[in-house]
Amino acid sequence: MKQLRDHLISQPSQINLSKQIEFLFQQQIQTWPLLKNNVEALQNIERRKIAFKDFSFEIQHNPARIHSTIADTRKTVIEKRPCFLCVENLPSEQKGILLLKRYLLLANPYPIFQRHLTISDISHSIQNINGRIGDLLSISQQLENYTVFYNGPASGASAPDHFHFQACPFGAMPIDNEIDLLLTKQSKQIDEQNNIKISSIENYLRTVYVLESSDATTLENYLTKLLKALPFDTESNEPMINLMCNYQNGKHRMLLFPRIAQRPSFYFKTGDEQIVVSVASVELGGIIVAPIKKDFERITSDNLIQIFDEVCLNNRLLDY
Repeated sequence: MKQLRDHLISQPSQINLSKQIEFLFQQQIQTWPLLKNNVEALQNIERRKIAFKDFSFEIQHNPARIHSTIADTRKTVIEKRPCFLCVENLPSEQKGILLLKRYLLLANPYPIFQRHLTISDISHSIQNINGRIGDLLSISQQLENYTVFYNGPASGASAPDHFHFQACPFGAMPIDNEIDLLLTKQSKQIDEQNNIKISSIENYLRTVYVLESSDATTLENYLTKLLKALPFDTESNEPMINLMCNYQNGKHRMLLFPRIAQRPSFYFKTGDEQIVVSVASVELGGIIVAPIKKDFERITSDNLIQIFDEVCLNNRLLDY
């Protein structure tokens, strides 16, 4: 496909994927003003911290993310706009790296992180995790220094009409640095068998299940069964979920966040009662993106408790 070839970056031969990604970013920053400006803007955006006992959230004032935060993902709206992840609609400056002969790894032009990746299917197909868990595990194994994540079509994906993952450097989200302590101090073991361990994190505002295994096939099979046990959302044609995955020291770790809503109730209010925050994997990972300055300044710990109580499945505040 010529259109795909036009968007593949020419790379020095025989360099590993991490170096290819860094080469891609350097080239894109030099040749694509939109990406350059938004990556540079990240250095100056305002951030503040809200701390709980054993974990914390970073509140990030990121005006460039307004379009994703307020994205109207209703089917009638999606059908009327060009798909911005289809190869034929990519900006001429945007280049990428082919993964698994099926995905195009791209620099996200509206980043939350200094190295924010979008990994989109080279063909136009809907956002649905069915049949893609193996790909998620394979990609995370190739991106060993990254956390790869999936937003369900009704759980934060701003392009529910085109399948994609995203990724950020491991450690860029608070959850990456908290998870080992949380597993030690406040987790409940659910199952351990056939080279897989499943735990849930207690007292964490949001419900999260942790699946760990050195065998990708075992993890894929278990997660597939677990997803079938979750409430099925007929509109999105899958359970409402977010997934995060990383691979370190020969072991896969998958985080599963079951959902009941995409946005908290105060998103839909008006005037001073409205707080424009949507919830996707990044927010579940501990970074609350607030594109509007007044919301950035006034979000409180009580707001965070309400956000996750309203959007996470069976989440209940226990003892803080």
